[in-house]
Amino acid sequence: FWHTLLVNYVFNRGNLYQAIFYCNAVSPQPQYPLIAFAMVHEDGPGVKVLIMNHNSTPHDFRINFGNTSNSTNTSGKVTFNFTGLYTDGYLNSQMLNNAQYPFVPAQTGDTVLAIPPHSTIMMVFDCHGKFQGRLIYRKENYFEGPKLQQIGNVDVLPVYNVCARGGFLGGTITVDTHLTNDTIHVNMDVNLEDGAKLTFNNCVVVFAEGTKITSQPGSSIEIKNTQLFGCIGNGWEGIDMNSSEDDEDYLLIQNSLILNAANSVRTSNLLNVTVLGSIFANGETALNMNNGRLFTITGNIFGGYITCLKTKNSISDFSRTINENRFMETHTGLRFENDNHNNLEIQCNEFRYKRDAIRSFDTNLKDLGNSTLSSGNIFKMEGTDSPRNCLVHSGSPLTYYFGSLEAQIFVNPDATNVSLANAEEDKECLLVSRDNCPEWDIFLPVAEEADNNVLTTVTIFPNPNSGSFNLKFEKAVNEETTIHIRDFMGRIVSIQKAKPNAQNITLEIEGGVRGIYFVSVGIEGKTITQKVLVQ
Repeated sequence: FWHTLLVNYVFNRGNLYQAIFYCNAVSPQPQYPLIAFAMVHEDGPGVKVLIMNHNSTPHDFRINFGNTSNSTNTSGKVTFNFTGLYTDGYLNSQMLNNAQYPFVPAQTGDTVLAIPPHSTIMMVFDCHGKFQGRLIYRKENYFEGPKLQQIGNVDVLPVYNVCARGGFLGGTITVDTHLTNDTIHVNMDVNLEDGAKLTFNNCVVVFAEGTKITSQPGSSIEIKNTQLFGCIGNGWEGIDMNSSEDDEDYLLIQNSLILNAANSVRTSNLLNVTVLGSIFANGETALNMNNGRLFTITGNIFGGYITCLKTKNSISDFSRTINENRFMETHTGLRFENDNHNNLEIQCNEFRYKRDAIRSFDTNLKDLGNSTLSSGNIFKMEGTDSPRNCLVHSGSPLTYYFGSLEAQIFVNPDATNVSLANAEEDKECLLVSRDNCPEWDIFLPVAEEADNNVLTTVTIFPNPNSGSFNLKFEKAVNEETTIHIRDFMGRIVSIQKAKPNAQNITLEIEGGVRGIYFVSVGIEGKTITQKVLVQ
């Protein structure tokens, strides 16, 4: 299923396109359709393409970014046409100078690897269509997480096992804890006490089965550019945040992946919840907010849930938005119960649902859209071209405004106290991609530092050794230093702290298992990594 994917790059805020799929007689005929999405970014980097192959055979392929003159199929390949990128006018020939991939004629060094069987790949292009990199996730090694397969024209396939040996995070956290560029194994429940803040930035966080993160009033959590999922595909219990009306706690989830948690995020009395550009997949409820105040839910994909987003007893007059999200493979997209959503905007979302898109009980819900501009939501009920139960509502009367493009979609709200009205115009729900192409940050696994000039600040001896060795700084470091030891698979073996002004530290690899290890030292914002041989 698409929602079992593990990707290091998650869709940022932008406009989502689904590809038109072509397969001619020469191409291997897939038993199941190949599915592809493209995301255009408003902040300028370009396009990310996600392709899912549920079949047991590999497939050669090509991608057309929308120029209709290049939209014909190619013998022996399956073709993905993203015609909307071109016809919408937001990406034109100046924006995507190269209209297809692989490019015609082929550029020097182009390597186009087939889509492997039972796999998901993420391909990254800049705003001119130049290929940047490719990540792969395969069914048979799902517990290892995504693998970086290509950077530009260089083929790489690092071994990167995210189920760490032992465990390193668990128990009570009483002070601010910031974890960056790391693999973290949560082997027991984590509890944040009053005043503590937990931050994950560009991390892979793997949870032992049944574990969770909880927070007490006064504590906050930030999750950025991070993946959270259960080890070896097991379920975990998600994030549970409790606050009080007097606290200013918050939750931020940005550009991240949360997978296989039955109840992914639960909050109570939290001041502010912000979820941007992330993927939530597989569970009962993705986001459950009780007695909520401020929240912003924008640019996300939710899939494989009974209910994607649920609120209850929300307090009136706080600004709230649910915009530009995609709710897929769900029974119910949004569920409101006894809420006062008198200042909630619900715009430009796509609902693909089995039972109802928006279900609202005893709730004060403001009008959706206005007489000038529609709300821009799209409703697609499974098994029917004329969706029912788009908005099932009991509570204060409201008006749902739709434009001419939506008139044939929103025909049967099946709702009480809901009036339907025409808006003068359809809301434009596309985000503009700018002309500049900022650099991509491509996350790499642990490796030995290639620049020998920077290694002179740290010396390891003896090397080789039997599992015990010394780390010496050439000059004292006037700050506390964190030292990570990883094995060849990228798993954390040990984390130690060096006190300020320490110059010679004795380190030991528990058990002294023979093999190659990597010792990483963070100094003044830089990381130095050296290889250690235990024999």
